[in-house]
Order: sequence, then structure tokens, then C-alpha cells
Amino acid sequence: MVTGNHQLAVERLRWDERNRRQIPRELRLCRLCKATVEDPAHVLFECGFNDGLVKLRETFMQKV
Repeated sequence: MVTGNHQLAVERLRWDERNRRQIPRELRLCRLCKATVEDPAHVLFECGFNDGLVKLRETFMQKV
């Protein structure tokens, strides 16, 4: 994720593929919650779509 070589919408939807136009960054929404731009920070620290993932994240953050 550090190099920008991932399949998150923030990167994936900026590529021109098969005559598809580049999508503006603010419209590259999270595929799960559809609330904000799907970038590494959102996926790792913010997305609240899945309760199980939120619990795992909270447990991890308490330990670090």
C-alpha cells in the first residue's frame, strides 16, 4: 500500500482502461460503506462496514 500498488478504488479508478474515463478522486468511494474515498487510511482505520472488522481493529489498536 505504501507504493500505491494496490486495488483500492483511489488507485484503481484513476487508470484509463478500455476507453473508460478516469474517475475524479472524490467519486472513488469505498466499495463496502460507500461513505468516503476508498484509500488505505480509510480501509485500515476508518471503514465501519463490517462489525467483525471494527472489533478486530479496536482490539489491535488497544494493544499497540
